[in-house]
Amino acid sequence: MLEGHFAHPSDVAEAQEQKKKDTLMIYCPSCQGRVDVPIEHDGQDGRHHQGINLLPAIAVNMKWNKMDAVCKKCLLVLDIDPILQDRQRVELKVRIDCSNMSRGHMDYYDDDKYSY
Repeated sequence: MLEGHFAHPSDVAEAQEQKKKDTLMIYCPSCQGRVDVPIEHDGQDGRHHQGINLLPAIAVNMKWNKMDAVCKKCLLVLDIDPILQDRQRVELKVRIDCSNMSRGHMDYYDDDKYSY
């Protein structure tokens, strides 16, 4: 009949689940390329957020898969660290994840030019 024109129920459920996740937009400290990271938090409804003006309630409670925070240009895994400045302001520190690199690489990437 209409074979191949119907969505599988598991695909529909997965698509609805992905729609609900919010997206955090950050920039790679190495190449300055845009990286969109799907995040989960209370009250998520599929909105986009910038890392600069992120609400403290979202920044403190957000969860993400570490492998989703990867720069597509330079293929580096990024580490996101929310730093609470005061009640109204949160600063996100985005650095290159050096957990699988030797100590010398970690010192190199801890330099200010590779984080913002």
